[in-house]
Amino acid sequence: MSEQLSALEKAIIEIEPDKAESIAKQLVEAKVDPKDLVNVISRALEVVGKKFQDEEYYLPELVMCGEISKSVLVIADPILKTAEQGPKITIVVGTVKGDLHDLGKNIFVTFASSAGFNVVDLGNDVSADNFVETVKKEKARVLGLSCLLTATDKELNKVVEALKKEKIREQVMVLIGGAAVTEELVKEVGGDAFAPDAITGLEQIKEWL
Repeated sequence: MSEQLSALEKAIIEIEPDKAESIAKQLVEAKVDPKDLVNVISRALEVVGKKFQDEEYYLPELVMCGEISKSVLVIADPILKTAEQGPKITIVVGTVKGDLHDLGKNIFVTFASSAGFNVVDLGNDVSADNFVETVKKEKARVLGLSCLLTATDKELNKVVEALKKEKIREQVMVLIGGAAVTEELVKEVGGDAFAPDAITGLEQIKEWL
């Protein structure tokens, strides 16, 4: 079975969707340990992330690998549901109010879910109140804000101030990414970390935790 797990990892990294799905089905039929399967997906995505950062892979490859991982998780759903799951760390994510872009956010959601996080995706055009209410309700440890329009970057500060008002700012890591965002802006609005891309964002969360 370890050979099949290695082959699955290779198929994800080398962007072979049919092969990855076929191996995933075989592993599920053979009742692979769900932890081993999740670990393989995480490892594959780490390699893909490194290739992306090294400019060996670009956005289309990153999206494809994310989609392959998602389809493998769907195939593995029956065994993942029966596995004993410990408490998962929850990440709430969304694109700020007034902004309808979500490609980067969606890639992050796929990668974070595949890495074992419980991700609550609020979509785009999300108000500060909605972010804060969801963080409270889900007892989230991380809040990911996406902002691609310079016209909407003021919303970032609104969210941080709303967290302070509800006295939960210290309990949650605020991760901010998107085309309109810079490291300086993140500091300015009171965020904790800047995510220029989905991979770096995930690394920042792992370090923070």
